[in-house]
Amino acid sequence: MAFLVATSDATVGQSLRDKISSLCMNWEELFQYVEKYMHVGDVNKIKRDYQSGLQQLDKWLRFAESVLNTSQV
Repeated sequence: MAFLVATSDATVGQSLRDKISSLCMNWEELFQYVEKYMHVGDVNKIKRDYQSGLQQLDKWLRFAESVLNTSQV
């Protein structure tokens, strides 16, 4: 951006500064909501991992139960 401002005339340079400043402010305002959704995504991933682990544990427990219930000769 500095290169564009330095190589442009004063009015264009000031316009560029204003547009970039406005863009940065809009991004900061928008990022509050982005952070919230990023957090929700993390929570959903953790929930999926938990469910997967729980299913694996249940599968293992059912297998262990079937092994224990077989008659030993």
